[in-house]
Amino acid sequence: MQKILLDEFLSKLPLFSSLSPKAFAALSASGRIFTLKSNQTLYYRGDMAHSFYVVLSGAIRLVDYTPEGRVAHIKLYGVGDCLGLLAISGAYPYPHGAEAIEQTQLFALRGEDIRQLVLTYPEIGLAVIDSLVVHIQEAHHRIAKQFAERVEQRLATALLHYAHKFGTPIDDGISLDVAISQQSLADFVNTTLESVNRTLSQWGKNGWVRVSRGHIDLLDVATLRTISDGEPVQIG
Repeated sequence: MQKILLDEFLSKLPLFSSLSPKAFAALSASGRIFTLKSNQTLYYRGDMAHSFYVVLSGAIRLVDYTPEGRVAHIKLYGVGDCLGLLAISGAYPYPHGAEAIEQTQLFALRGEDIRQLVLTYPEIGLAVIDSLVVHIQEAHHRIAKQFAERVEQRLATALLHYAHKFGTPIDDGISLDVAISQQSLADFVNTTLESVNRTLSQWGKNGWVRVSRGHIDLLDVATLRTISDGEPVQIG
């Protein structure tokens, strides 16, 4: 990505949009761009957090391991998302691993470099704090939903979230333009694979979604929003 295009892209993101021209230029100049291949690891759980990243293209998933040794998919990051903000706080280990779902381009900023820039441009520190608060609020909201909502609500909310991040309009709905397995969905909404499979199968019969191997199309977004909101749905 050319420098002028990179700056235009970054300037629209919440972390960068409030910065003065000098602070923005200093922050942009301190980063680097690199590319991961599909399924390539960005970092492992327990690695020291030395950098945080902005997704320029592609997608990254956070992964962890269950007590049985199974890989669990925690969260997906798409274009414009930031991850690894923990690196700015100091020498802490990453709590989860991260890997590319497909070929992915990232903009990396070293936490140590940002900490030095904050001494010259305190506004960068305020922008980082704001971003961390948003991440914490999103995490709390997600945890609250897992305890307060039915599986169907959580699943509909997850599909709508993915549609917003990765959706591509098609003739009869929205195609999720990223590989998402039913096990990944189960991990994300904190339920079993069987529950996700059963729910998607019924929604497919109702004409609300279309499911194929590793791919999902949303055919009735309005109904999925109704389910996500916890409202009753009339069938037939």
